[in-house]
Amino acid sequence: MILVAILNDLVTLVLGTDNTVITHKPESWNLFNLSKIAIVLAIGWTAVGFAILYYLNANNFSSGQISSALYCYLIFSAMLTILMTRTKKTFWLGKPSKAVATAIILNCIITITLSLTGWGITSISMKLILTIAFISVLTALILTVIRKI
Repeated sequence: MILVAILNDLVTLVLGTDNTVITHKPESWNLFNLSKIAIVLAIGWTAVGFAILYYLNANNFSSGQISSALYCYLIFSAMLTILMTRTKKTFWLGKPSKAVATAIILNCIITITLSLTGWGITSISMKLILTIAFISVLTALILTVIRKI
């Protein structure tokens, strides 16, 4: 969990360099809308996480493999959540700054490398990592559509 926090903080530190629209007056936050987005994201990511956990457990993966797979899911979903919430546009239309993109890519590379090599965590297959990455991107797309409703 400490590694997840450190990798997330790396992206948070560079968000100040991001490509976003600058306003010259204070923002007025719609708390109802923010709450709706937060609830959609929390329920969606949590439900998918539990579905992955159920699948891995039902298919007799070891507890170490389950832990590593969920670590990948947490990092991938966190990086996608940052992309999804940094602008009002859908996440695939708003290009992040080079620093933000580099931090996100670096986080994913570190996560994949640790998961493949088993350094500090139980190693898992590239197939499982790619499956989790695909599920994460698919979830991000679905949650983006739902939150825009």
